Amino acid sequence: MVFKYEDCEGDSIRVNMDDPEGRTKHMNRGDIHWSGMTNDQAASVMVPVGYTLKLWKDDGLKGDWQQFHGKPLTWDGVMEC
Repeated sequence: MVFKYEDCEGDSIRVNMDDPEGRTKHMNRGDIHWSGMTNDQAASVMVPVGYTLKLWKDDGLKGDWQQFHGKPLTWDGVMEC
């Protein structure tokens, strides 16, 4: 999930990975707007263990990017932000 505010707070976008073969899912600026968040609003992410989230600065997989790897659940079963 991608959150509007730090510490995984506020509005969020859920990125579903429905492909059983584990292929990459791409979302563009239009998908983000349709989900209720505007460009450059992502402040924190939550990624399940075994998955990787890569965010680009510009639409069309262009510009600088950041990559986030899923972490194991905490001792009490919570996904880390």
